[in-house]
Amino acid sequence: MKTLYLILAGAIGGLIGSMGLGGGTLLMPILTFCLKVSPKTASWINLVCFLPTAAVALVIHANNKMLEKGAVIYLLAFSFLGLALALPLLGRLPEVVLKKSFGWFLVLLGSISLIALFIGYFKENKQK
Repeated sequence: MKTLYLILAGAIGGLIGSMGLGGGTLLMPILTFCLKVSPKTASWINLVCFLPTAAVALVIHANNKMLEKGAVIYLLAFSFLGLALALPLLGRLPEVVLKKSFGWFLVLLGSISLIALFIGYFKENKQK
């Protein structure tokens, strides 16, 4: 059963990640909650899965002229800044902190998605 979960998580995460939707948002909870993988190990697995998927998606999107180069430059710069700020914490945070932080991140992400959905729904219905 564990192998089946891994296959499904990899396939669905790759599909979602290739569309730029963040396959790790799905992969992390499956690894930590369903398969009982530690958050540190799950982060490593997620990164290993993310890099090739992101590289392929980047090439495809670039070939289809779907990249905003200005936005990419800002995102890369601030991603490296975030990395530099997080590196001192690497390996020092207890797993319970990582698990709770990721859980709250998912709650925040879900809340933002729901709010955006409702705002879009009300704007659409107001125009009718």
